[in-house]
Amino acid sequence: MKLRTNKNSLRLRLSQKEVASFQQYGSIEECVNFSDQNSDCLRYSLIQADHEQISVTFINNHIRVYVPLAIASKWFADDQIGFDARILLKGEDYLYVLVEKDYQCLVDRPNEDESNNFPNPNAAKC
Repeated sequence: MKLRTNKNSLRLRLSQKEVASFQQYGSIEECVNFSDQNSDCLRYSLIQADHEQISVTFINNHIRVYVPLAIASKWFADDQIGFDARILLKGEDYLYVLVEKDYQCLVDRPNEDESNNFPNPNAAKC
């Protein structure tokens, strides 16, 4: 599962196996290690939850994105690429969250294994 941040936005991209695991187990988690100390790990999780809307917490170096069951079920069932939410923070600030299926790139990237990414629907046009 890839994590991308930019200002007040958070994007998660999942491969085919990760989407299947998220569907089967109800959650998926990754960790980015910054040293050989376990405490220097940034964890991030995607969790199916009995919530009304997408929500996010950040506690003890762990980002948790909670996805309502209805949104997750719809995402698993069709060709929907992803889903998103704007979560209101203080005042007029918000956090933009985007979760999407990770598609193969149309241009080869030698340092990236895309063998488990979703087939790109535009590949036939090239």
